[in-house]
Amino acid sequence: MLVHTVGILAMLCTLLSIQMEHKNKYLLFQILGAIFFANYFLLLGGYAGVLTNSIMLVQGIIALIYLKQNKEVPKLLIGLLLSLTVISGFFIVNNLLDILPLLAVIVALIIYLQKSEKRIRYLSLIMAVWIPYAIYFQAHFSLITSIFFLISTLIAIYRYDLKKT
Repeated sequence: MLVHTVGILAMLCTLLSIQMEHKNKYLLFQILGAIFFANYFLLLGGYAGVLTNSIMLVQGIIALIYLKQNKEVPKLLIGLLLSLTVISGFFIVNNLLDILPLLAVIVALIIYLQKSEKRIRYLSLIMAVWIPYAIYFQAHFSLITSIFFLISTLIAIYRYDLKKT
């Protein structure tokens, strides 16, 4: 029951994030989603999911802090985060599927650094790489989230990018 509750909370936060028109709210819901998903994968034994969501949590917090200060994340810090992500890959990649969460973390870093909400939405389409990982670990709420996140992203692209033009 606990694993389902955590999965549902992770799913709700992540799905709500993409519908946020402003980056600060997007990041806040992404941070909450990463917290819940890290715990969800921990309960399921998907340790690559735990580590990558933990890294995404740190990336999201850093991005939010700098956004609130109206500053850009320093290039040195970006390099450090990217290095941490790549180094973590040596510890979590046991098979080809473990590469997918690692890819998601790299994409998340790129997304978090974007100033344009439009770019955020388009880059978010790549987050569908979680789907095969979720299927493998029978992480049903992650799978549902990934599918609905993809649909929600497409809806947000229509609402904010295509419909306005």
